[in-house]
Amino acid sequence: SRLVLNKIDGKAYEGLVDGKASLDWAGSAALTGSLELKRVNATRLLAALGSDLSAEGDLSASLKLDAKADSLGKLAEALRVDGSFEMKRGAAKGFDLGEAVRSIGRTATRGGETKFEQLTGMVQCGPQECRLGNLRLASGLLTAGGSLGIAGGGKLSGAMNVELKSSAAVVRMPLAIGGTAKAPQLTQSRGR
Repeated sequence: SRLVLNKIDGKAYEGLVDGKASLDWAGSAALTGSLELKRVNATRLLAALGSDLSAEGDLSASLKLDAKADSLGKLAEALRVDGSFEMKRGAAKGFDLGEAVRSIGRTATRGGETKFEQLTGMVQCGPQECRLGNLRLASGLLTAGGSLGIAGGGKLSGAMNVELKSSAAVVRMPLAIGGTAKAPQLTQSRGR
């Protein structure tokens, strides 16, 4: 009625996975565990998870897993994941933060990508929604911080505060995130 994995150690998506987990199925079912991901290929991991979001880079994360359900078959639907992550030398696909800041007016910016040296944040995923919070992106003269929510059907919501430095000035712009994971859009929240 119980399975305990004291040590999970392996390779996945060009990186390393380390952790532990326990699974109980006496009466109702429960799963608890923790995972450490190191230098995992973000593009391959997101594709394996069935996410429409696209990013590239080396992903490291520290995650806690928790699920409770009436039966083993329903555990996946009840899974909750909490933790922190860091990506290095990568790109956020579909989000061109620099272009969104430079665009004139309040028309939405779609497509493109934002390359970064480092992207960090917190992740909370439940059965209905995932939230990426406390996001911090650094890319040379561009820095950004904010949050992103991904609801059912891939609907996006959130905001980023972007700072773009040049030799002449510093432009700070709040951006609203909308659209879907397949077609994200960025809109200026206020005038310059």
